[in-house]
Amino acid sequence: AQPLPDAPIIFPRVEQEEFFLQAIEAFEANDTNAMVRLMNQAVAMDATNHFAYIKRAQLYDLIGQNTHAARDYSRALGTVGVDQKYADVFQMRGCAFFKLGNLNGAVSDWKKFIELKPDKEAEHWQIGVANALLGHYADARRQFEWHWTVNAKDLEVAFWHFLCVARTEGLEAARDSIKSAPE
Repeated sequence: AQPLPDAPIIFPRVEQEEFFLQAIEAFEANDTNAMVRLMNQAVAMDATNHFAYIKRAQLYDLIGQNTHAARDYSRALGTVGVDQKYADVFQMRGCAFFKLGNLNGAVSDWKKFIELKPDKEAEHWQIGVANALLGHYADARRQFEWHWTVNAKDLEVAFWHFLCVARTEGLEAARDSIKSAPE
């Protein structure tokens, strides 16, 4: 028996897409009230279309409505489940959770993203920051050191790495780690 082909990603209907384009125009005109109204109209046209929730969540993110963004990412993921095609939705929801202070939720989503896209693990510095803020300094340090394999000049990562080493091994070891950091 041949495997079934992957189900295609369902994009918004043409009418929905038009509302989303108008919402972007409203955003560019600094009319967030119109933007939200248009986004809501787009989703209401076909509330079963998970991609419409993703698009609306992305637009909510633009205006700092992180609670609404996280909710819409969750709605979309609730209909598609864990599927590699939607790995980026876990990444985006993790970012929304992080902005809301839900560090455990962010780490959980980012771990799922990395599980679905293991080739992105070294690039993923955000999970290191969240782990450091949670007090998981050893995990954070490992992630920052792993990140340096793809971005050796990241000063923010150097700061967080210093903090993690200072917390686990002391200030002197942290100072030494700066001296041996990649250039």
